[in-house]
Amino acid sequence: MGKKGKNYYKRKGLGGDQHHQSQGAEQGQENQGPSGWRYDSRGDKPTFQSDAFDEYYNTQALLPPEEWKETVECLRTPLPTSFRVMDLGVSSEIVKEQAKKFQEEISKLHPGQFQELPFVKDGYQETVSMLPALALKGELQQDSLVLDICSAPGSKTSQLLEMLNECPRPDPSKPPEGMVVANELVVKRAHLLIHRLRHHNSPNLVVTAHAGQAFPSCFDGATGRKIEFDAALCDAPCSGDGTLRKSPDLWSRWHPNAGLSCHRLQRSILKRTATLVKVGGVIVYSTCALNPIEDEAVVGSVVAASEGALELSVWKEPPQGLKYEKGVSSWKVKSGGRWFSNFEDAERELGEGKNARLVKSSMFPQASEGVDLSKCVRVYPHLQVTICDPS
Repeated sequence: MGKKGKNYYKRKGLGGDQHHQSQGAEQGQENQGPSGWRYDSRGDKPTFQSDAFDEYYNTQALLPPEEWKETVECLRTPLPTSFRVMDLGVSSEIVKEQAKKFQEEISKLHPGQFQELPFVKDGYQETVSMLPALALKGELQQDSLVLDICSAPGSKTSQLLEMLNECPRPDPSKPPEGMVVANELVVKRAHLLIHRLRHHNSPNLVVTAHAGQAFPSCFDGATGRKIEFDAALCDAPCSGDGTLRKSPDLWSRWHPNAGLSCHRLQRSILKRTATLVKVGGVIVYSTCALNPIEDEAVVGSVVAASEGALELSVWKEPPQGLKYEKGVSSWKVKSGGRWFSNFEDAERELGEGKNARLVKSSMFPQASEGVDLSKCVRVYPHLQVTICDPS
């Protein structure tokens, strides 16, 4: 599994629009990997090695050395094929039964063969990708308004629709009164999302195409009242270095600046999401990056800046069998080939130029009361010896 950083918040509400959230070498013959690996965009075979990656994460010391070594070795192995069956009534139960019956045969399929199966022609969802939406399980009611602010390609949106439909309601013969708003910046990807979700035939889905950091406020057409969401999922754009098992071509392209470049956008989207959620609402922030600058730094800085309007909460009911580590509270920032423990040193030593512009004060650990980053969740691939039950 690639890493998914999950941060779980609830909005406390201190006036205004303040909210709370709660809570992923040189190429040689010996490094070509098993046949299941994909070639990179240039047609080259993956290298499974990056000195820059090793140096960066060895310095960050996210885990004890021996345990981190296990993580890296696991990242060099193919990602096990997994899929989730959408809850669409009788047909889904039949697929589940058949999948369990032929589990051994399915597990032997090459990824390319698996994708040709009729019931996965619209795509399949990796186990780790299921976790962010599951963090909202138990938080929703049948009339909840839910925002999936970075939703394409739609697998997590599908989960949210199913969870909403599973909520008890006065008349089970009628659809829920709530709604899932699935937002995607790129219009073509929004169309893909609609295509993938068509099987739900749900009246509870609205698809929008806006930049997450500039998502507009919504108002009731009849009363003019501002609409606030009960819950939100912010699965932010990221460097994706937790997906090396799925995309081994990332090894050769990995660079510490990728995380720095993502940080500002991630903060902007998370901050905007917080303003759209009502007091007492819940937000899950997640990425598929290992980098604390994209994970804990984003969460910690946004919560600290809220001046008490946001607070971190623990994941109340993680899936049975899921093993994870707590969030980290100490890390460094690398820019221009140098490491920095605080913004003041970086600002002084980097001076002006590209490297200086990339580094922001929000990237460093925040010394703020009430920001307990140990409540965040880090999922590492080597911990998942057995497949957890995401149900």
